[in-house]
Amino acid sequence: MKAKEKSRYLDGPQLRAWRKGRKWTAEKLAEFAGVSVYAVRSWESGRLEVPRYCERLIEERERFEVLEGVIDNEVMRRITAPG
Repeated sequence: MKAKEKSRYLDGPQLRAWRKGRKWTAEKLAEFAGVSVYAVRSWESGRLEVPRYCERLIEERERFEVLEGVIDNEVMRRITAPG
């Protein structure tokens, strides 16, 4: 059986900063990641390492936020464009 991949880049304080930067609660991050609030708190405190899959979810969320911003800007441009 293959061992779970561990995050190589994201640590607990970085995860907490990412979450708080989006004004997410630990509960919302837990729901997003499909884990318990205890797991989120364990990652953020350093008791457990942030798993690689969680890091990947965050990377995908950030890509979505960028895309969402591009779409919003394009919609606003079209709405406010003359003619």
